[in-house]
Amino acid sequence: AALTALSLVAIAAPAFADTGAVTTPVSSTTSTTGVTFNAPTNPLALDSATDFYFGVNEIDGKTTDFKALTETDSSKSNSQASPLVAFHDLDGVSTNYTISATASGLSGLNSSTITLGGATFSNISGNGATDTSALADVSTSHTLTNQPQVLVTFGTVSGYYADKFSDATLTVPVADQAAGNHTGTITWDLTVAP
Repeated sequence: AALTALSLVAIAAPAFADTGAVTTPVSSTTSTTGVTFNAPTNPLALDSATDFYFGVNEIDGKTTDFKALTETDSSKSNSQASPLVAFHDLDGVSTNYTISATASGLSGLNSSTITLGGATFSNISGNGATDTSALADVSTSHTLTNQPQVLVTFGTVSGYYADKFSDATLTVPVADQAAGNHTGTITWDLTVAP
């Protein structure tokens, strides 16, 4: 019986009684905390731009427009993701910028032009960021020439973005279509607007 009574007392008693008294430390020391952030090497820059390949085509005497097809057309020789240009702005400065493109023309196809469809914007910064309200497409269609064509304007933004164009079309007059491989370049520029 005595053991039983002792057990009940032990169960009922708290393991650590809260007396409200403040315990005085026997010894103390401090440690430091800190972090360093370096400014980004290129706070404002273009990150990548799509290559354009308009496929293998037979000269038929009538077709003049050739599309750089999107990834949904996977059975086609010129299948690729929708054309896009990606950039970032990490400096947080309230400035207006433009993205422009200049096409060299394709070798041996002097009258050829490349036209990009309208742009849609994605915020690819991660961590749930979605805002693209400061970005604007200047037109629903952009014909590239040997002079810079402004495609996109944007104001104060911070993060990583992608501008995806709905399509890309190469136009070559029938009279200029010549057998063989033809290559060219598109130069993309990110510029601080005046």
